[in-house]
Amino acid sequence: MNWKRKKWINAMLCTAATLLWLTIYALSYFTASETFYSPLLKLENISEDFRVRYGRQAVVDERLVFIGIDKQIYTEEVWPEEIAESEALQLITAKSYPWSRKIWGLLAERLIENGAELIILDLIFPHESEGDDYFRQVVEQNRDRILLGANLNRRQMHNEEGALDLQIIRPVDSITGDPTAGRTHTGLVNFWEDRDGITRRLNFNFALRGEKIPTFVTQAARMTGSENPWLDSAYSYRFRFVGPPQSVFKIRPIYEIFAPVMWQSNYDSGSFFKGKIVMVGPAANWTQDTHKTPFDSEMFGPELHLNAINAVLQEEFIYQSSLFKNILLIVVTGLLAWVIVIRFEAPLHRSVAFVVLSVVYLASVWMVYDYGSWMLLVVTPLLTFSTAGAACMIYQFVLESLEKAKTRSKFESYISQNVVKLMLDSPDFEAVLEGVRRPCTILFSDIRGFTTITESWDSHELVSQLNEYFTEMVDCVFQNNGTLDKFIGDAVMAVWGNAASKGPKQDAIDSVSSALQMLTALEKLNAKWSKEGRLDLAIGIGIHHGQVIVGDMGSPKKKEFTVIGDAVNLASRIEGTTKKYGLQLCIGETVAELVNDHFILQKVDLIQVKGKIHPVQTFTVIAPADDPPEETTMCGLELYHDGIDAFLRQEFDQAIDKFKQAQQALNHSHLPKLYIERCQILKETPPPKNWDGVYVLTEK
Repeated sequence: MNWKRKKWINAMLCTAATLLWLTIYALSYFTASETFYSPLLKLENISEDFRVRYGRQAVVDERLVFIGIDKQIYTEEVWPEEIAESEALQLITAKSYPWSRKIWGLLAERLIENGAELIILDLIFPHESEGDDYFRQVVEQNRDRILLGANLNRRQMHNEEGALDLQIIRPVDSITGDPTAGRTHTGLVNFWEDRDGITRRLNFNFALRGEKIPTFVTQAARMTGSENPWLDSAYSYRFRFVGPPQSVFKIRPIYEIFAPVMWQSNYDSGSFFKGKIVMVGPAANWTQDTHKTPFDSEMFGPELHLNAINAVLQEEFIYQSSLFKNILLIVVTGLLAWVIVIRFEAPLHRSVAFVVLSVVYLASVWMVYDYGSWMLLVVTPLLTFSTAGAACMIYQFVLESLEKAKTRSKFESYISQNVVKLMLDSPDFEAVLEGVRRPCTILFSDIRGFTTITESWDSHELVSQLNEYFTEMVDCVFQNNGTLDKFIGDAVMAVWGNAASKGPKQDAIDSVSSALQMLTALEKLNAKWSKEGRLDLAIGIGIHHGQVIVGDMGSPKKKEFTVIGDAVNLASRIEGTTKKYGLQLCIGETVAELVNDHFILQKVDLIQVKGKIHPVQTFTVIAPADDPPEETTMCGLELYHDGIDAFLRQEFDQAIDKFKQAQQALNHSHLPKLYIERCQILKETPPPKNWDGVYVLTEK
């Protein structure tokens, strides 16, 4: 096929791709409604929300303050003496929310007296209630500095013609006084969500029956002296947020305004509020005043208002490109794809060009958003661009599949297949081979007295028994998402977090679960071997967690995917201590911190192993937390730990008494007896005053 023919075929393919996505975009745009929300528009919104979350945030107006109603009653936050001296505290501790409306009068009065520029109450007062008289007096005296909320009720109320009717719920006359005058200091609290239920825009006014009803944003801007021409607009405007929920506008509990100590320490006796615009409203989920935003978590209504007001005061708005500009952008990307296809013949070069230009486009879109405040179309242009270069993408996919197959074959020779699958799903697995630092949990298990066994037992029988033992132990590791690192003679070394990780906490939990299963499996094997006339085996297991180096290590002729580092050495040392303390399982303090809410632990000793400077606290595992031992054992553990505390305080007589009681309850444990012996020695030869209880091990 000659070059000219290829050129025209490529042009036809690019044109077809462009027309395809133009058609899909147009259909999505013109058929979109509340009942139909196209996947393409959904993807566009996701891309836009991503820019909102991680792009430039709005400049914050330092005047904005958020006083939140975060609890229904504040009885535990204030002292009785403070309540007795403050009428407001008496009202908010007398009963659960809603409180007497006199509180809002007292709050507004106090803030205004201390120089607050504007008080915005994101609350609805639809009916008369206790305290209205006092609240009305404060409102009437400060009409230009208090803004009240009104609600546009969108419930379906059909009028005589059958059309949807809307109702405005304004503050009750017992608060505003003259209804007509009251409207000058009220604003609608409503936000209109997009089709996916997410709030991205603000309205300055809502048009209702020929009347423009101002919103909170409009009234707040006007009352602070803003002359923005958009304040008279009836359209919705996309605005720039200051950040994720509760990241910028700190929630200041309402009780602090009336508690003398808090008022002085947190607000400099009120001078903090001079010139401030104070938003007061719900700041807890029980109030059900939350809104979905482009961020991952929902935002409280008052905080959403603060973001919108801040956008008006700082003129932080986002401009959306028109339909014509979006269509033009799609056509341009289709033409650009055709230019790349005819310019680069080699599939690899073509793929690189598509990737580079896609990245350049994304970077440009990001820059335009951050510095030009324009929200450009992303998904549809990129789909047009990538569809036109599909052949190159297929080549890249085949190449990557072959490389993955090769790597999978290599790894399956020494780690479990489920871990290989997880590892290859990670984009940075090649970097792992070259060496990376990662937090890992390392397990060592060792057969007790194995050297003696090898000298006295038939070699054929021993190999057969060891293979059976290793099979069960390795299965326990694999069942708990671990990696078998290596066999070291009769020892097993397993790792969690090297190739694939569920997070340090879950890795540690899996490692301890694996150790407990290994001990259970060995009990069953010993029962079976006893019937067959074979030797019983006893093992010790040590587990530690820490930073290690993970990588493919060795010579060109023989390599191992393994871990090295101080945490590995310490795990081996901890395993070695199990024999001294008469234990089957011992874990380091870093593991204990991660698993203490999933397992019942018993302190063993604060030890300094050979070759280490810093001591490490060791523990043993009694049982899973959801399957605790009998009450006698739990009481014994409590007595034992009381003994440890007394031991460290150098109260050795008291410690001996506790350990003796614990020894009776924990008849399976060697530890109380060990500590009794230590206490008796230390009584005869008292340690120095700065003694920290560290036991130095002189052997590995």
